[in-house]
Amino acid sequence: MKNLARDMAISHIYKNYYGVLKRFLLVNLHSREDAEDLLQETFVRFQKYQAAIDLNRSKNFLFTIARNLMIDKFRHEKVAAIVDTEQEIDELMDPQSSVERQVLARQEFEVLCEAVNNLPPQCRQVFVLRKFHQLSHREIADKLKLSVSTVEKHLAAGLAKCQTYIHTYAEK
Repeated sequence: MKNLARDMAISHIYKNYYGVLKRFLLVNLHSREDAEDLLQETFVRFQKYQAAIDLNRSKNFLFTIARNLMIDKFRHEKVAAIVDTEQEIDELMDPQSSVERQVLARQEFEVLCEAVNNLPPQCRQVFVLRKFHQLSHREIADKLKLSVSTVEKHLAAGLAKCQTYIHTYAEK
């Protein structure tokens, strides 16, 4: 009997908050597909923890789940963009390619050099030591007397700024 009452309460919560949560996700994500995916995942996680949930606070719990899923999605997208940029830069520096690719790579490498030259001094140092001298984050931190975390932040900022510069150049 308890389970039936709880299932009915969960069903009621789903009906009451489905539309509100969907609007919340749509406004923040700007993509219907992403909003629907996260909405479904929100209710899946809600169901998973239903035994531990105070049903009187279900709205707060649902919105917390949805917000955390959005944060995870934004973090994942940010990391994916940085990884893509890092791979593009590594490809530009690969000497093993065709003559046509080498000519194109030389032009792209010149644009990359311009992008690197436009970085703030310490950010540029970190970027050059990592990408051109291939030092580890720890080696760079020791050499520049920085924390590894600061090195990682400079590298991420440098990659993002270079990506923006390269994409702006490509649009010209």
